[in-house]
Amino acid sequence: MNTDKRIKRIQTLLDRLNNEAQVSTRELEAVLTQAEIIELHKSWSEEKAMGRIKKPTEIVRYGELLKTACMYYGKMEHYSSGRKKNISLSKKFSNKADSAFEKAIEYIRDMVSTDRELAIWLDRNVFKEAGYSPAGVPRVIGSKNFECLNKNKRPYRLMTKKQLKITFLEKKLEELLSGSLEAFMEVESLHIQPKNVRNMDFSGFRF
Repeated sequence: MNTDKRIKRIQTLLDRLNNEAQVSTRELEAVLTQAEIIELHKSWSEEKAMGRIKKPTEIVRYGELLKTACMYYGKMEHYSSGRKKNISLSKKFSNKADSAFEKAIEYIRDMVSTDRELAIWLDRNVFKEAGYSPAGVPRVIGSKNFECLNKNKRPYRLMTKKQLKITFLEKKLEELLSGSLEAFMEVESLHIQPKNVRNMDFSGFRF
């Protein structure tokens, strides 16, 4: 398959993928090299492996500490107003909530200081000032609580197999188009003849 036909074929495959149609491995093998096919399969294996990564134990522990703190905070709010208003109980659970939030924040800051990669599992900077409330503390990403600022289930973007196919085809298309243009320019340059300035008459010009 020559370059022009391969370019058109890739464009057709991209149109199909972008319109939710299927593109088989055999069709990809017709436009990609064997090395590129191998790299595509490798990338897909890596994506699947990333999807199986579980939350670190430190992040799970932090989530548990937050759950306890939020429970105390909820009880504080429960007794702070309404028919069951109880100033004494409200104050009691307010103190418990403050203490629990402080414990959780100190814990996660210590963990992130030791392992910076843990920060990607949190929806905000753990070292910025945090309020002792459900909305004021860093949340584990993907949390169902509305206070969470990042609803992604994972801290990294996973690509589908279709997205990977599109990425590899677009890269190949760019490579072929670039090579085709360079070849065209080289051919065109052969037809541009330099002017023979030695035989030109400059007697009428002033320098």
